[in-house]
Amino acid sequence: MTTYRFLFVEDMAVDAEMAIRVLRKNHISFEFKRVETEPDFVHELTSFQPHLVISDYSMPQFTGMKALQRTKELQPHLPFIILTGSINEETAVTCMKAGATDYILKDNLTRLPYAVLEAIKHAETEKQKHLIESQLFESEERYKAIFKNSHAIMLLVDPDDGSIADANPAACEYYGYTLEELLTLKMDQINKLDITELNKIFHKAINGEQSLFLMRHFTASGSKRYVDVYSGPLHIKQKIYLFSIIHDVSKRVFTEKALKESEEKYRLLFDQNPQPMWIYKTDTLEFLEVNQAAVAHYGYSREEFLSMSIKTIRPTEDLDALLEQIKNPVRNLNTSKTWRHLKKNGELIDVEVTSHDLVFNGLEARHVLINDITERKKAEATNRLLSKALEQSPVSVVVTEANGMIQYINRKFTEITGYTPEEVIGLTPRISKSGVQEDAFYQKLWETISAKRDWYGELVNKRKNGELYWESVLISPLLDPQQNITNYIGIKEDITHQKEMLNELIEAKEKAVESDRLKTAFLHNISHEIRTPMNAIMGFSSLLNDSDLEAEKRRFFIDVLKQNSKQLLNIIGDIINIATIEAGQIKVQEQTMNLNASMSLLYEQFAPKAREHNLDFTTNNGLPDEEAFIMADETKLAEVFSNLIQNAIKFTKRGSVSFGYRIRDRKIEGFVEDTGIGIPANKQSEIFERFRQVENNMARNYGGSGLGLSIAKAYVEIMGGELKVHSEVEKGSTFYFSIPYKPVASLHKAGHKVESAGSIDIKESKTILIAEDDDNNFMLLDVLLLSENLNIIRARNGLEAVEAMKNNPSIDIILMDTKMPEMSGLEAIRAIREFNTKIPIISQTAFAMPGDREKALKAGSNEYLTKPFSRADLFDLIEKYTQ
Repeated sequence: MTTYRFLFVEDMAVDAEMAIRVLRKNHISFEFKRVETEPDFVHELTSFQPHLVISDYSMPQFTGMKALQRTKELQPHLPFIILTGSINEETAVTCMKAGATDYILKDNLTRLPYAVLEAIKHAETEKQKHLIESQLFESEERYKAIFKNSHAIMLLVDPDDGSIADANPAACEYYGYTLEELLTLKMDQINKLDITELNKIFHKAINGEQSLFLMRHFTASGSKRYVDVYSGPLHIKQKIYLFSIIHDVSKRVFTEKALKESEEKYRLLFDQNPQPMWIYKTDTLEFLEVNQAAVAHYGYSREEFLSMSIKTIRPTEDLDALLEQIKNPVRNLNTSKTWRHLKKNGELIDVEVTSHDLVFNGLEARHVLINDITERKKAEATNRLLSKALEQSPVSVVVTEANGMIQYINRKFTEITGYTPEEVIGLTPRISKSGVQEDAFYQKLWETISAKRDWYGELVNKRKNGELYWESVLISPLLDPQQNITNYIGIKEDITHQKEMLNELIEAKEKAVESDRLKTAFLHNISHEIRTPMNAIMGFSSLLNDSDLEAEKRRFFIDVLKQNSKQLLNIIGDIINIATIEAGQIKVQEQTMNLNASMSLLYEQFAPKAREHNLDFTTNNGLPDEEAFIMADETKLAEVFSNLIQNAIKFTKRGSVSFGYRIRDRKIEGFVEDTGIGIPANKQSEIFERFRQVENNMARNYGGSGLGLSIAKAYVEIMGGELKVHSEVEKGSTFYFSIPYKPVASLHKAGHKVESAGSIDIKESKTILIAEDDDNNFMLLDVLLLSENLNIIRARNGLEAVEAMKNNPSIDIILMDTKMPEMSGLEAIRAIREFNTKIPIISQTAFAMPGDREKALKAGSNEYLTKPFSRADLFDLIEKYTQ
């Protein structure tokens, strides 16, 4: 890049600096010197050797015309540009005639860079022209060589008729003609000017009035070009020709034209822009220009604005921040933070300011565009409040586009469904569709909201984890001012808990109704079950009073009485057990037992009944006898097997019943299998419910309380297991359960308990105290023990029992009823133990609730008998404690 030397003749340093900035901004590389007086100018003109002089027109000590005169005297070919604040047309013509290259107004410095470059080019052209003319005079051949070999476009024109006398190769290439073609043309065919206008130009060029002409030239293709024509007279063989050097300046012309249009557009955009705009001086902050929108928005007239500074429209408390920003200006485009402005009426508004630097009328200035955001900030505050309300809403909110695509979800939606915004935005609400409702349901919903109506209802939707849940949903269309649907908003509340509560209430009500019905049926059934054996007991008991009754019949009647008594006792036992289960008082009492021995006892207990039904009855043990010792609740385990075996025999008309156990995965798996009537699949879950049998007429057909399976299920569960059934109608059923297997090692093989032969083996007479308030029960005991070697003392309550014990030291054993008047049996036991800790005491009671045995033993009893008890059980205990 060429670095030029510019000599400024200027008394105002600021004006020179502004010109320098404009030139540097257009990337012109140069060195410069500034002078104010004629001596300094003349000195620098010879010593600095500038490429160009830029001079003010009017100065206190020196004038531009004088500087131009001295330049022409000392360096006649040096380009000279007049730079002035104002100049009239006559003065401008005088300057140009005196030899000035160009003149520029200070308030339009944008043309200065182009003028400088053109002036330098013009000077170089003139220099080359004069060199060529000099050489032409020296040698025509040398002229021709330079003319032909120059890269500059050159024409030799005959001013008499405008014909082209000669053209160099550069001209031929530029215009697109051959030399022969160009020599047949006249200049009016190149520049399209009429002869009159063309002759005026020729006249000015020949007479030296003007040497530079901006013209339009047309090439052979018809293309229009803008050119600067540097033209002057050339004498060849006593004839005057015009020697012209042409420079294509189309780009510059188009640029200047675009610049002019841009300036006009800028002025139009500035003046008529609907947004407030102004220009202020950067050093004083004074307004230099405002547009009509600013006048209308702020309430000041244009004249008022131009007498103010930007500090006038700022609140006092914001001035420090304003001045701080001015100290640290941001050049070029800058969008600052939000500011506050004051209107003429005192109204305070929030504005957003966009600004950039510019030179305005030769002054450093800043162009500002104002955007009033007062209403936007209010709307943003409202939106933030609404957004916060939506985000923190206790119900889920979904906003979709008109086509159903999700645009927004709040925090509650994520909490309920498990989906994050990133997972659902851009999808449709079908992502939560459960499939419970039919397509017609959703079609009706869509038709409703598409008709610009609200839809309200309940939906079953699906969470991200696949879990179904209920929602109460309100969907509303959102409309624009033209009443077109733009969005839909869904307000949804998770009502799963309420639905579950409602369903539970309905289910509870249904269960209550069903329970009431079942209990009513149970009461009818149990009444029948109790009255049937009672009728037999009462009837046959009365027949025993007949003195003529045969011995065989008497024995038969007694067997009937025993059988019906056992049946009645079983019914009462079931009622007591189910009551215990209902009360939540059932407890596991684990002790060491031999599982095989228990299976043997069950077999002996039910084998006669199986034979009565002609059934094959078998048992299957999973362990050898010596390994069958376990820790378990023997009573409850036996009760489970008893209920299951009893049912199997009852409901099996032919075939077999088998029971037993196996060891698998550290569990005892018990089973009872039969070939009976079976259970329908839809009833298999109901048979374990209290008071229910498979058919309504089952009780009539087979008898029973309907409590056995409920008791068995409860006992299995409290022992840590589960009771199940596999059954097919008319093929049979298998009930199976599992409980923890807790083996006990190093125990001897257990023997079976042998029932007493019917008498007490006592070597010498013993005295027994019977504490019993009920006369019938005492009479039964008295009859049972009458034939034995025992002396009987009776006490009718606890107090009598304590006194009897104190007054009769010879008493060997006490049979104590636990429920008696005045003092209970347990209280009497505790009182006796205060003065006698060795006397054997056997508690006997009609109570059979869990914990009763423990209470009796804790009070001081040695043993515990539950009424009704067998003669064998009673005799075994008396014999145990009297020997």
